[in-house]
Amino acid sequence: MKSIAFFVFPGFELLDCAAVTVFEQANVISGARLYQVAMLSPLGGAVASSAGPTVGTQACAAGAWDTVLVFGAAGNLPTCAPVVAMVRAACAGARRAASICT
Repeated sequence: MKSIAFFVFPGFELLDCAAVTVFEQANVISGARLYQVAMLSPLGGAVASSAGPTVGTQACAAGAWDTVLVFGAAGNLPTCAPVVAMVRAACAGARRAASICT
C-alpha cells in the first residue's frame, strides 16, 4: 500500500480536497487498498479552508510517505520558515512531491 500525504494550511482552497477522491476511487475500482491517505497540517486538528469549512488533520511530521501533495491557495501559500521546514521534512523520504494549484 502506498501512503499519500496531503499538506493543508489555513486558507487552503477547498477544491483541492477533490484530489483525495482520486485515491479513494482507485481503491474502490481495484477492489484493494492501494492507497492510504493522510491529511497533514503544521499543528494538526481542524484547519479552515478559504471558504470556511474545515478538514481534520494530523500534525505534520516526517514520514515514510510515497507521495506528498501540498494544497494550494491563490496568493495565500505559507512561506514562513517553520512551515517550509515542515513541508521539506515531510517530503524528505517521499518518492515524489508536488503542489495542487487551483
